[in-house]
Amino acid sequence: MQTDADGRVRRLAGSLADVTEGKVRDVLTGLPNRLLFEEQLSKVINLDQNKHGLSAVLFLDLDDFKRINDNHGHDAGDLLLCSVARKLEGCLRGSDMIARQKSGWSIARHGGDEFTILLHQLHSRADAEHIAERIIIGLAEPFLIGTREVLIGVSIGISFGSGEGKMPADAIREADTAMYYAKTDGRGRWRIFDPEMQAGATAKINLENDLRQAIRSHQFFLVYQPIVRLSSGRIEGFEALSRWKHPRGEKIGPDAFVPLIESLGLTSRLGRANFEEACEEVLKWNEFVSAGSRISVTVNCSSEVFSQPSFKHDLLLAMTRVGIDPHTLRLEVKEAALRGKPEQTRTVMNELRDLGIRIGIDDFGTGLSSLAFLHRIPLDLLKIDHSFVQTMLHCSETRDIVRTIINLAQNLDLDVVAEGVESAEQRDLLYEMGCTHAQGYFYSQPIPGAEVPDLLACNQKTQSVPRTTTRPDSESSRIETQLQNLNELLRQQ
Repeated sequence: MQTDADGRVRRLAGSLADVTEGKVRDVLTGLPNRLLFEEQLSKVINLDQNKHGLSAVLFLDLDDFKRINDNHGHDAGDLLLCSVARKLEGCLRGSDMIARQKSGWSIARHGGDEFTILLHQLHSRADAEHIAERIIIGLAEPFLIGTREVLIGVSIGISFGSGEGKMPADAIREADTAMYYAKTDGRGRWRIFDPEMQAGATAKINLENDLRQAIRSHQFFLVYQPIVRLSSGRIEGFEALSRWKHPRGEKIGPDAFVPLIESLGLTSRLGRANFEEACEEVLKWNEFVSAGSRISVTVNCSSEVFSQPSFKHDLLLAMTRVGIDPHTLRLEVKEAALRGKPEQTRTVMNELRDLGIRIGIDDFGTGLSSLAFLHRIPLDLLKIDHSFVQTMLHCSETRDIVRTIINLAQNLDLDVVAEGVESAEQRDLLYEMGCTHAQGYFYSQPIPGAEVPDLLACNQKTQSVPRTTTRPDSESSRIETQLQNLNELLRQQ
C-alpha cells in the first residue's frame, strides 16, 4: 500500500486466489458436491427447455451402509464410499450409451451414502434405465476394503425431463422420492418417478411430523395380550404392544408406525417410556395372583435399542425405580438385533439373564438362522410368527416349518410361543406338536393394563386346556439337520 504526503492511499497491491473448486468438491471422494451438482443441473434444465432435449437425474442410496460402519468401523465406511465413487465413474465411462452418444454426465456425492448422477442429451428413457441397471450390477460386486471383502447394494430413483418451471431441487426431490420406493420394493432396484409417488412422499412426511409430535405429547400407550401355557390353559404373562392414539382419530397400526419410528431414530425415547409403564403394570398384576404364581410382561426391543451401550443401564434404572422382580420381565428381539454385534450382544444378554430376565427371539422362522448363531446366543424362547400359525392348518409346507421350529426348540431346551392363535383347531395342533405357549385372539385381544386383573381372575376360574392331554415325544433328528430342513423350507416359501 502506498500513501501520499497527506496519508491518503494512492496504490494497493495484493493477490487473488480462486477457491471455488475447494468449495464445490466433496473432500472425501473428490466428486462434485451438492452445490456444484445443482449448478450443473440448472444449466442442463435451461438447455433442455430451449432445445427440447432429454435429461435425467439418478438418486442413489447404498443399501445397508450402516451395517458396514457398525461392523467394520467408520474408516472402512469412508474407504467404501471412495471405492463406490470410482466404481460409479467406471460404470458411466464404460456405458455403451455414453460411448455411443457422447452424452454428458456428472456424478456428485449428495451426502452420507447418497450420490446423484446427471445425464443429459439422452435419446430415450431406456438409456437412463440401462445405466441404472449397469450401476446396480456393478455395485453388487464385492469391494476390497483393506484385507476384507464387503458386499453393498444400491437403490436408484430416476427423474426425467425438465418440465416447465422445474427447478434443480424439484428434479432431485423427485429422484429421491423414486429411490425411496425402489428401496421399499426390496432394494437393489430402480424406480422411475411418477406424480403418485409425490403424494405418497407427502403423506410420509406428514406422518413423520405426526410421529415426532406424538412422542412429545405422549400419544402412545400400551395394551397387553395374554400368553397362555398350553398344557394348563393358565395365563403366565402378557406381551406389551404399543398403540397410537392419533389426535385426528386415524387408525394407524404398528405395522405402519413402528418401522418409521425406527428409521427416524426415535425408538429409544419411546422404548424408555414403554419399559417403565410395563414394569409398573406387572408390579400391580402380581398383587392379584395367588401365592407361588408369577405373571410376567414381555417387552419388544428393536435392534437400534438393544445395540446401544446405554440399553442395559436404562433398563436397570427403570426396574430399580419401579421395584419389580427381574424374573417377571421378558425381552423379545428380532434376529437382526442379535447379528449386528454378536460379542457385545452376547455379553449384555448373559448379564441380563444372570439377573433373572428371560430373552427370546421374536418372529422366529421369518429369516434364515445358523446353528452356530443359535448356540452362541443365550436364549430362553422362540416365538413362531403369526403368518405360519394362520396357514398351517391348510398348508402342509407351513405345518412342516412349524413342526421343525418346535422340535428345534425342544432340542435346545427352549420354550416356544406361537402368536396369532385364533381357533381351537390351531391351539390343539400346536399342542400336539409340542408347542409350550400361545397367544392370540382365541384367548383375548390386547387389553388395557387396568383390565388385566379381571382377566386373570376369570382365567383362574375357567382355564382352557387342549383336548390332547399327552404331548408326543420330540423327533430324534439332530439339531443341525432340523435347522437345515427349516432353512430349506423357508427358501421354498
